Amino acid sequence: MANYGFCFPGYLNHFPFMEDSLRMSGETTLYPPNLYKGTVWTAGGNNKVLYIGMQEPVYSYTMFDVQAIWGLHYITAKIHLPEKKEMEKNIDLWTERYIRLLVPKGKANFGSKILKLATRTMTIILNEVYTRCKN
Repeated sequence: MANYGFCFPGYLNHFPFMEDSLRMSGETTLYPPNLYKGTVWTAGGNNKVLYIGMQEPVYSYTMFDVQAIWGLHYITAKIHLPEKKEMEKNIDLWTERYIRLLVPKGKANFGSKILKLATRTMTIILNEVYTRCKN
């Protein structure tokens, strides 16, 4: 039997009650480090610590819903994680995509590019849930 704990700290990334190896910290970005699919903490906790809504608030409630659905399917074993190296490659890929948007090439489209990237992320995550769980 697995144990799960849920905490809703609001919009503060402040977790003084958690062990250091499980505690996410740092600045808020669209792709925080060590979060596979923006949800599973890969830096400790044996992939049993999930964070929902830790991203920069671009598509806040929609992103939270997508992460919650994905997290539910992960907890109920309808979705299985790849090996750690694959998760790290995925995190690096999305982090790189985000960083490329930050390089100034004309800030006029920055907001729309961030929105497109967030939408793409959510679409990929929802497609994974649908594809693996449609039975």
